[in-house]
Amino acid sequence: MTFNATSLNIARAEKAGFVRVKPVRAPPEQKRTLLVWPSIAEIFATGGLKQEFPHRKADGLIGLYVAGHYLTLSQRSAPDVELEKLENVSEVWALCFREPNPGFRLLGRFIEATALVGFRLYDRHTLNGIPTILP
Repeated sequence: MTFNATSLNIARAEKAGFVRVKPVRAPPEQKRTLLVWPSIAEIFATGGLKQEFPHRKADGLIGLYVAGHYLTLSQRSAPDVELEKLENVSEVWALCFREPNPGFRLLGRFIEATALVGFRLYDRHTLNGIPTILP
């Protein structure tokens, strides 16, 4: 008999259509969960229209996150953090991919302390302030 330790929040997110992101170089143990829409997972895996992904530094950041390593974070926008809470938007966080250029932001929310759900992936230079199209 097997036991599935997946939380109800994660199971509900997966039932809603989100998929788990697994880095190319998967860590031996995953302590955190990153969930995204299948279209974002496909961009991470295949590169998207401009072939920006998979990129070793972006994949490395995903690997650090799911392995449970420390990330630099901030409660507001900062040029050198890996995870930042957006200002003036309730509980929206950005996983900051500084490379590949021009830089990308995966915007989402935590459904629990170790599970981030990414809703949108943006080219950093298209944001120009607070995004208004979040669900």
